[in-house]
Amino acid sequence: MEAAPSLYRGGGMIITIHNAKGGVGKTTTTINLGVNLAAAGQRVLIIDGDRQHNATFGLGCDPQPGVYNWIVEGRFEPVSVRPTLDLLPSARKPSWWEQSTLDVVTRRFRELPAYDWIIVDTNPSQSDWVDSVLKISDAILIPVDFGLYAVAGVSELIEDLDSSRIIGLVPVRYDLRNNVSIELLEQLKHMGGSLVSPPIRISVDVERAAARGQSMAEYNPRSKMAEDYVTLTEWMVTTLAERIEKHPHR
Repeated sequence: MEAAPSLYRGGGMIITIHNAKGGVGKTTTTINLGVNLAAAGQRVLIIDGDRQHNATFGLGCDPQPGVYNWIVEGRFEPVSVRPTLDLLPSARKPSWWEQSTLDVVTRRFRELPAYDWIIVDTNPSQSDWVDSVLKISDAILIPVDFGLYAVAGVSELIEDLDSSRIIGLVPVRYDLRNNVSIELLEQLKHMGGSLVSPPIRISVDVERAAARGQSMAEYNPRSKMAEDYVTLTEWMVTTLAERIEKHPHR
C-alpha cells in the first residue's frame, strides 16, 4: 500500500475522524485505520484528541497528558504502540482543548516529525481544538452510526464543515439482516453520493477488541468488521490519491 502524496506542507497527511455526535464509531475507526496503515509499513501517528481518551485505552495505554504537553508546552512525547505506529495519548485533565487556537495548532503540526499519516480522533463537543484541527486537516472522515436517527443531522454537519475536505461518510454498525440498515444506507447514498464509503458491518467483537487494546484485525482477522476496515483503509488511500491527482496544487 502506497501512501497518498501529502497536501500538507508539514509532512504527513492529516486525517481527522469527526462527528458532532458521540458514540458513532470515531475511535474504533481511528484505531483500525491507524493499525491497518502501520501494518502495511506506513509511519503513522494517532492523536487522541478526545477528552474521554478512548483511543488511548483502545490501543492498550493508560491515560497520559501527551496532547496537553504537546499543545500547551510544545513537548512532543509520543508512545510507540506498534512498529511504525505512535500514539499521542490523552487524559481528561489538565485541560488543553480551549488553549488550542488555530495559530497554536498549526504551529504544533508543522513542528511534528515526518509521518506518512497523522490520524486525529476528536471529541464531539465544540471547542477551539476541534475547530482548529478541522481547519488544518487535509481530509475529514465522518463515521455515521446506523442506529436509530443515524442519518439525521448528517446534511447539517456537512454544511457546517469545509466540504472540500470531506472525503468520506463511513456507515458503521451496518447490519445486512436489518431492513432499516439497508434503507438508511440508501438514504445516505442519496445524500452523500460518492462520499459514502463501503460500510462497516456490525460485530460483537468490537468491544472485546477494545478491552484488549487491539484493532479488529489483531483480535479476529477473519471477522467481517476486520475485513471491512481493511477495505475502508484501501478505499481511503485510493480516494485521497485520486483527489490529489485531480487537484495537485490544492
